[in-house]
Amino acid sequence: MTNASSHADAADIGRKKVSAVYAQALLSAVETSGRTEAMLDELDALVRDVLTPQPKFSALLASPRLTAEEKRHVLERSLGNRLSPVLMTFLKVLARRNRLECLRGVAAEARALWNERRGVVAAELTTATPINGEMTTRITQALEKVLAKKVALRTATDADLIGGLVVRIGDRILDGSVANQLGRLRSETLQRAMATIRQDGESLAESK
Repeated sequence: MTNASSHADAADIGRKKVSAVYAQALLSAVETSGRTEAMLDELDALVRDVLTPQPKFSALLASPRLTAEEKRHVLERSLGNRLSPVLMTFLKVLARRNRLECLRGVAAEARALWNERRGVVAAELTTATPINGEMTTRITQALEKVLAKKVALRTATDADLIGGLVVRIGDRILDGSVANQLGRLRSETLQRAMATIRQDGESLAESK
């Protein structure tokens, strides 16, 4: 491993630790309000709808060339009317401490910590074409049956997806070759979901 890659790995670990600290602080600040889920949804939307499609704006917030005060003004001008006061205050805290580059990590860590506290497993469903709410519900119920836990399922589409459907749970991937594994899973609910999926030429599989 080169010195450059070692430094990069160390930086990533450092950012993850910092993100976890701020995620904990954010949850502590909002839990008593009963709006934790709404706050996390708002933070996720900020990352998904603003930072990701606008990399220049994201880089601006993370730039060491801007002072904390300048970043505060950028936040107020660009997001002041779009974010809740609590989230805006939190972003200003990150700006003041030069940690806005950790915002994506904070969002991910906060969501993971909140799910862990509630005993919820986060899963991401990606399909080649959009699916309706009934199918999403069927797949959610199937996963909950297999995992014996509540599942928070997010959906996305990818037209280049060959298998038609992919479910990611942590580092596990369920994809399009489930036919030979259904017997082993032995879940009536999952089998019903699979039958519906196969009608559309899709299937679900676990690859380890």
